[in-house]
Amino acid sequence: MDSEKNIKKAAKRLVKDNGWDKARAFSFLHNKYQVENRLEETAIVDKLIHEEEADAVREYDES
Repeated sequence: MDSEKNIKKAAKRLVKDNGWDKARAFSFLHNKYQVENRLEETAIVDKLIHEEEADAVREYDES
């Protein structure tokens, strides 16, 4: 099982290697884990996606 730390590293690598934003990287990982039936990792990515969305809303509200 991948930890949250490892999932964040994987997302960061996808962003750097593919020129994606974090949302796309997390979406890719979410789909990958779902296909592989890795439910714990899927749940971690869900949490990270929601955190990213909340951060985006906060940044928008502050501007």
